[in-house]
Amino acid sequence: MKFRSKYFYLTLIYIIIIGCGTILCMYPPNGITLFMICGDMCLVVCLLLPESRIIEISQEGCNVRLLFLKKRYRWEDIAFICYGEVKCSKSMSAGLFFSTKAVKKNGKKMTPYKVYHSLHFLECFYIIFEDKKQEEILKCLNTWGVNYSVEESLLQRKSYERSLEEKIRMREERKRLYEDRKKRKR
Repeated sequence: MKFRSKYFYLTLIYIIIIGCGTILCMYPPNGITLFMICGDMCLVVCLLLPESRIIEISQEGCNVRLLFLKKRYRWEDIAFICYGEVKCSKSMSAGLFFSTKAVKKNGKKMTPYKVYHSLHFLECFYIIFEDKKQEEILKCLNTWGVNYSVEESLLQRKSYERSLEEKIRMREERKRLYEDRKKRKR
């Protein structure tokens, strides 16, 4: 299965536009031009480059492609595989988060948030789920025997939503029973 960001082509077009604009603005070099080049490069590296990854998962492992670079990982090489949520723009998005290291250099555990915001583009990567792909991907991983963890906050939120749905259902049932009783009295 091959996955790319929903902004993949838009990102590539934007990178090309920024590159051409930077080349055209280089002459004559002055302070504003250099500031603009540095700003554009930061924008490309921090925001747009992670969106241009293509991730292919198969029974043997994952292939991660970033522009002209390609890295292949077997499932045994990936130390951190987590099903969790991160905040993308204004809403929470669920996804699978992969990292070749389970612990960062400072000794802290990897989390989906750290993987999502990592600048190690080929070592830390993620798949943000769209509507129906989620169950299909998780089912494939289970059949391939890939072990993944589930983030605790996601489990807590899902259990809270289930209990909330149950309370709403019970409230509707009580309301219906109350209405039935009221009709019988008349």
